[in-house]
Amino acid sequence: MTGAGYRMTRKACSPGGTRIWRALLFSCFAHADPALVRELEERTLLLPKYVAEIRAWGLNRTAWSEGRKPVHFVWEQEYDDLAGLTGPYMDTPVHWGLVDAYFDAECPEYIVDPHLVQVVAAISEPVIR
Repeated sequence: MTGAGYRMTRKACSPGGTRIWRALLFSCFAHADPALVRELEERTLLLPKYVAEIRAWGLNRTAWSEGRKPVHFVWEQEYDDLAGLTGPYMDTPVHWGLVDAYFDAECPEYIVDPHLVQVVAAISEPVIR
């Protein structure tokens, strides 16, 4: 993936003070059932409700992407520290019990291409606005 464009249409912003930004750029297989794609979006949107450490978030579809494989979604979050991502976010039952199945080839809900991009970075000001 060399580039992607999207509008922040589904988001919640932070009042500031966040220090970690994480983005996951991913695609669903072309043959994926549209109902499963919607379900993945709905379940992903549950995460901010159950993980208080997510201070800001955005889940958006791309308008365009460049590279060998398309990118359909950008899932961004901001945290106060890395522990919020590696601890409560990864450990919540919503993550491993509802969302992970779409990324797991051993599950019937598997629709996400394993070629994805994850970025985690320290930030000095909010990225999600």
